[in-house]
Amino acid sequence: MTVVLEVQCLDVSFVAATGVVRAVRGVSFSVRRSETLAIVGESGSGKSVTALSLLRLHDAERTRISGSVKFKGAELLEVSEAEMRSVRGNEIGMIFQEPMSALNPLMQIGNQIAETILLHQSVARSEARQRALRLLIQVGIADPEHRMREYPHQLSGGMRQRVMIAMALACDPEILIADEPTTALDVTVQAQILDLMRELKARTGASIVIITHDLGVVAELADRVVIMYAGVKVEEGTTAEIFSRPVHPYTVGLLGAIPRLDRNRSEGPLTEIPGQVPAPSQARVGCSFAARCSLSSSVCFEIEPALEDVSPSHAAACHHKIRVPLA
Repeated sequence: MTVVLEVQCLDVSFVAATGVVRAVRGVSFSVRRSETLAIVGESGSGKSVTALSLLRLHDAERTRISGSVKFKGAELLEVSEAEMRSVRGNEIGMIFQEPMSALNPLMQIGNQIAETILLHQSVARSEARQRALRLLIQVGIADPEHRMREYPHQLSGGMRQRVMIAMALACDPEILIADEPTTALDVTVQAQILDLMRELKARTGASIVIITHDLGVVAELADRVVIMYAGVKVEEGTTAEIFSRPVHPYTVGLLGAIPRLDRNRSEGPLTEIPGQVPAPSQARVGCSFAARCSLSSSVCFEIEPALEDVSPSHAAACHHKIRVPLA
């Protein structure tokens, strides 16, 4: 299958008052045409920083990005800002984590979607408005003619998220990056948004990169999964492999914390991962997860584990890989 996005050794650092903070360290992954890749981890793992770096959306003066981000063979970290603007929203769409802050509160919904189309394509304003209307219908907005004239604060959270999806799809992008697209939505609306993303992928053939900490969402949508912890990729595999044969203790801990309908109360409380994700500014030696891991030994605090293949499609970075599938 054709690879449309190739990320190699991505490093992202921020210049802060206390010095340079390294938020993402040597992350590599690829996205194939028409597949859904999930990037998973707790808050502070570097997921959103990674996603924003792909489109160079960080403050250029305070951010240092190195490595390689190739989209259809073009190196996005080296192209001019003008060339980058032609990629953002046009060939790669982005659904931001909080639509209320991502949408312009002073512009009507229809104008915001039409503006995306006018920015990238040579069409008349009337045609852009008609396409915006069709997009609202496509994403399941009721009474779209009326909603076109409304402002973001007049819409519910689920409707604002649908508007964000419509904007991201306005120019038929080849890749859709969704940063926590179901955060703060109730379970009914969350299910509707996931159904919508599945339907849009099937209809348009777009690749999806979904950033989430919700493994239930991953099980619903993803073909492959990248697990991140403290700015590092610690495990990668197909969704089936990650859920049935996880080998990194962090992945096992995340899966153990998922509520399950078939779980017997006599089994006790859900698994808890003790401690917190270390701050990006914290100095580290060895494995970043060692202090929270029940399997850690002296080598974990001295040597950072390398990413090693478990199978042709499954890899993990751990000195004490778990070989026994979850019960």
